[in-house]
Amino acid sequence: MLNLTDTHLHLLAPDRFTYAWCKGLPALEKPFSIRDCAAAAQEAKSGAIIAKSIFMEVDVNEDQQLIEAQFFGTQADDPGNTLQAVIASGRPESAGFGDHLEKLLENPFVRGVRRILHTQPDDLSRSPLFADHLRLLPRFGYTFDLCLLERQLPIAIELADECPDTQFILDHMGCPNVAGGELAPWRAALKAVAKCPNITCKISGITASADPKKPLTAQLRPYVEHAIETFGWDRVVWGSDYPVCNLTFNLAAWLDATAEILKGESAGNVEKLASGNAGKVYGV
Repeated sequence: MLNLTDTHLHLLAPDRFTYAWCKGLPALEKPFSIRDCAAAAQEAKSGAIIAKSIFMEVDVNEDQQLIEAQFFGTQADDPGNTLQAVIASGRPESAGFGDHLEKLLENPFVRGVRRILHTQPDDLSRSPLFADHLRLLPRFGYTFDLCLLERQLPIAIELADECPDTQFILDHMGCPNVAGGELAPWRAALKAVAKCPNITCKISGITASADPKKPLTAQLRPYVEHAIETFGWDRVVWGSDYPVCNLTFNLAAWLDATAEILKGESAGNVEKLASGNAGKVYGV
């Protein structure tokens, strides 16, 4: 049985938080709880299960960032569900980022920070202040998740070079065009990113960019296999991207595709991707 640690779980509470990016996406304009995720995972036919999960910030308004982290940190304190930790939202381009980190430190379930970059101008993450603030993260024991488009992957390299002691995680394998079946130039760009020893690759998010009219596993396999081959089994983690994955397929389909792609691999390698590396990177 495949026991996974989900390092990228989005939970939505629209009665509490504002998600401007969800407007116009009917599949996401409703609440999604940790129990909803558990029920969705039970539909998997492969027997793959999510044994642990990490809440990933959902790009709420800036004045709601600390409240979001605290709200889902409280849920992580509940032994009755799989939630173990929180990746909080933050704005490293802001002069107040250091104070924000101090406030996050009061929440024992925070393991790292993310700033959505794929919707922002490239210059935002290239300022000296941005890098200065990312260099603060090791002091707090925090990681930084990189959410970038394929064309922005050079930014990952720049930040990793400027912040050599900061642990980065590349979300969604750099967002390749799965539906279009495009492997180049993403393949070469990912190899360049993998040369940075302080970047781990997250096998996640590509279900949402797949073609819902085609079989899922066949679409995802070349991308997943290339990411694993490029980063190696010691620098890959798995994430559901639930409920964003519902935009095309669903969580059960992604779990089954993951199990199929990993079939035949050694138990030791599978364990690293499924949960071992997540424990090392995020401390869960």
